[in-house]
Amino acid sequence: MKSNDSWNYRVLIVDDQEEIHNDFKEMLASGSTKRATDELAAAFVAQGDKPGLPQFELSHAASGEEACAMVKAAQESNRPFALAYIDVRMPPGTDGVETVRQIRQFEQDIEIVIMTAYSDKTLPEIVNDMELLHKLLYIRKPFSREEIQQITLSLTEKWNVEQELAKHQRELEDSNRQFEASNQRLQAVLDATGDAIGMFNAEGHLQVANQGYEKLLDATESELKQMSPSDLRARIGERLRPPVLTELGRGLLLDRTGDLEEEASESDDSNPRLFYRSTAPVHNMGHIVMYRDVSKEVESEQMKAEILRLRAELGGGG
Repeated sequence: MKSNDSWNYRVLIVDDQEEIHNDFKEMLASGSTKRATDELAAAFVAQGDKPGLPQFELSHAASGEEACAMVKAAQESNRPFALAYIDVRMPPGTDGVETVRQIRQFEQDIEIVIMTAYSDKTLPEIVNDMELLHKLLYIRKPFSREEIQQITLSLTEKWNVEQELAKHQRELEDSNRQFEASNQRLQAVLDATGDAIGMFNAEGHLQVANQGYEKLLDATESELKQMSPSDLRARIGERLRPPVLTELGRGLLLDRTGDLEEEASESDDSNPRLFYRSTAPVHNMGHIVMYRDVSKEVESEQMKAEILRLRAELGGGG
């Protein structure tokens, strides 16, 4: 994997023996002469990159108490450790397992490697706590230079990949929240128009419906979205029909644009609403359909026309 200059290579060494700290300084030093370790490191970088180790930033603690304080301070300063090597036995005071337990109370992401010179027990036996085994490895002393380099390189880069994935996940969640907020604002605008509005994709599937559209088709937006284009057309056919107009009404509507629809009604005594249906393309989406209730407008125009007709008859008879 190709290293990123912005990645975190901060490593904490926790041991009460000074020679262990000196060994880590030597084993993780970058820019050393080419050895078997450098060939191993080359396997973790892309072809064409210069083989070698990244610049590890080492910090050192001689006790569990000091280690906990350093991890907490690093976290609070937004410069967390990616990896910690922790010795099991550090007399006197907090041992390695208790140090891990305390660190895990406030830092869940750090990679941890338990170190011990005692090889008679397995890691689960040493830890005796399944929760602590999260992101925890185990190595026995003495360890080789190549082993430490491979583990350090693998775990620090694993930590960085996980942090990037978590960042992208947060960005995606933020984007989804912003989209949802924008969709709610769009819904509010569409509802405020007073018209019945539906937005469709290129295949004819409903994408957005306002409250007027739901009321017109007597179904929720979710139910309408689940319908196929043919089923939706059938639904519209059940709810709307070509209007039955008088000659006067048809004459008044000749100059209108769009198609006139009448709300279907089971009762002949009711006064069904009249709608003008208009469509318009939507860039990179499909099209929008709008039904505007013109019942009162048509009724008003018909009344005006009737008054004008009566006036003309009265004037002609005078």
